[in-house]
Amino acid sequence: MKLIKLLLAALLLTVGSVWAGDLEDANLAFDAKNYPLALSKYKKEALKGNGDAAFQVGFIYSTGRGVTVDYFESRKWFKLAVSLGRKEGGFDIGMQYTDGAGVLKDYVMAHMWLNIASIDTDYARYIRDNLEKNDTTTNSRSSKASERMPSSEL
Repeated sequence: MKLIKLLLAALLLTVGSVWAGDLEDANLAFDAKNYPLALSKYKKEALKGNGDAAFQVGFIYSTGRGVTVDYFESRKWFKLAVSLGRKEGGFDIGMQYTDGAGVLKDYVMAHMWLNIASIDTDYARYIRDNLEKNDTTTNSRSSKASERMPSSEL
């Protein structure tokens, strides 16, 4: 019985280190500025359900690390990161709507995404609260972004 427990423990440690190794390899490639390799590994991990990896893919596309800046593609990956629990992705999407980066400036959408991000980050809360103070355009528009937002944006 002890041998079985020992073998199971060894197997779990091995599987865990292999999974962590893939993300670790992506991080090492990113740190070494080998962005194509990092992007490939991050995408692989993101598609397995890793929110941190999905966030990194969004970051690579939004900053143009080894690729052409592509805000549409970055929003796709940031949304995936949010859905996988990495709420900071909502901050980056919110800032894209605030700045008009790849989308029309839309403070209602910015507020919605910053609100999502504010669950986990104080800075997102700060930006969202200042957006509320400075935005006079929301008075003439729907305050419920979900009423205006295409289902593909949800």
